[in-house]
Amino acid sequence: MSRFAFSDLPITKKLMWIMHGSTLLAVLLASGFFGATEAISYRQATVEQIATLADVIGTNSTAAITFDDSDLAGQVLRSLDANQEVMSSHIFLPSGELFSSYSRDGMTRSAWFSISVATRGLLGETITSGAPQQRFTGLKYVDAVQPIVFDSEVIGYLHLRTSL
Repeated sequence: MSRFAFSDLPITKKLMWIMHGSTLLAVLLASGFFGATEAISYRQATVEQIATLADVIGTNSTAAITFDDSDLAGQVLRSLDANQEVMSSHIFLPSGELFSSYSRDGMTRSAWFSISVATRGLLGETITSGAPQQRFTGLKYVDAVQPIVFDSEVIGYLHLRTSL
């Protein structure tokens, strides 16, 4: 019965094993760091893209909110149909009341209220802090809530849910 013992190998074989082992470790560490930086970079780019989209939609919806026209706000939100990543979008008044909504799959208002407790929490955080908030839901969705500002006054909040 033969038994493999590192101490029984010639020095050249030992050096080869050490070099292969250290090279493998270096490649694994580099791959891990590369994957981590790519994931962080992807998340940041996604948040920036959503923030830009929210700014555009928020700016386009200021007239609808100012004149209390939820149909016009719905038309602005329906323009998101061109972006395949956007699953749903909602405009809330400063009080947190739903003003207008859009959903790619035709989700109703009652469905929105029943499934979005976490998103309502995100809206509450945005109302409290006054700053945009984002939340990643696993590897499926990103929810973002951003204030809609007109003449330095918050006139509403925009929620976007995009798929990853």
